[in-house]
Amino acid sequence: MISLCSTDDRYNDDSHYVGGAQICDNLDWGTTAWAICHDAARPAHRRRPLGASFRKAASTATGGWADSYPNPIFRMVENLPGTRKGLIGPWGTNIRISPCPDRASVFSRNACAGGISISRGIDTGITCEPMLRAWIQDPYPPAAIYDERPGRWVAERSWPAGVGERSLAPSPSLLAEGARTDDVLRICSPSTLGLSLGAWCGNGVDPTLPIDQRMEAGNALVFETKPLEEAVEILGFPEFEVTLASDKPAALISATLSLVLEDGAASRVSYGILNDNASA
Repeated sequence: MISLCSTDDRYNDDSHYVGGAQICDNLDWGTTAWAICHDAARPAHRRRPLGASFRKAASTATGGWADSYPNPIFRMVENLPGTRKGLIGPWGTNIRISPCPDRASVFSRNACAGGISISRGIDTGITCEPMLRAWIQDPYPPAAIYDERPGRWVAERSWPAGVGERSLAPSPSLLAEGARTDDVLRICSPSTLGLSLGAWCGNGVDPTLPIDQRMEAGNALVFETKPLEEAVEILGFPEFEVTLASDKPAALISATLSLVLEDGAASRVSYGILNDNASA
């Protein structure tokens, strides 16, 4: 079975909710569902997360950094039984239009080889391929759309891979190793925060990717490292741990990890949103 841009967690990682927080795409999907089908009993309204279908099948999960479904791929290759493969490229939901030198050929080769091997019983060698392939993107100026996204393919035989972890602690305006502080930092961001984040799920066709994140600096607490002495590559889940207190009954927290380029532009690497009521 091949899963393309799908999720295993609808409340924390999907078009309806992210971290328990309702997002604007929930409205789009709801109206689309009513437009294509008014009969609630039809299959269009019974879309299930990938975990419900993949428990007993050899499986491949595919997504892209420009869409919103790379996270489930890591969880799937780690937790599902049997033969499973993961593929993460630079593309958006529309894989046919890919800002990658070899376009969608990598996806097509993996899909065809997997389908032939499973359905016809022909040994294509796909089962001996690495468990996870991913496109590591080179540092690049932020833009709402790319004709090409430079980088290279990497492969991991298993997941989680035997890669190292690096911990950085925030202190006022600083992010560094061993810089942890007990200072209380206060923030009340305006509702306009996040306008530079782009669309929740980029399709690779329209200019919907995150732009320069510097425009968010005045609306958030910013913690910045000193210039890096060596390249840092991230494959997996960046994590942000914080102790919170709120004077309101409901609050949201959003954390963004960005790469600051030499000209000062901030290119988003990853982000997360959490509804504090959902985490209680």
